Amino acid sequence: MHSFHAIYMHAVFSTKNREPCLTSKIRDRLWPYPGGIARENGTRALAVSKVLQLLKGNSSKRMHATFPELHRFSWQIFRP
Repeated sequence: MHSFHAIYMHAVFSTKNREPCLTSKIRDRLWPYPGGIARENGTRALAVSKVLQLLKGNSSKRMHATFPELHRFSWQIFRP
């Protein structure tokens, strides 16, 4: 007998120090990118921490390359 396990998580992260630098124009281009990173890396086989590392790292790299004026941009994990 085989079993299947699915873990559904909701991760919330924000810009470093909650910098309000994501205009609607930037957000429209940013949001599709993490989904592509996840698909390209077959997230089902990766640990949650690795998935978040990939999403944050690659999207930050993309933001710096696409919007050089946001030189201080970075993510921070939200801790309530």
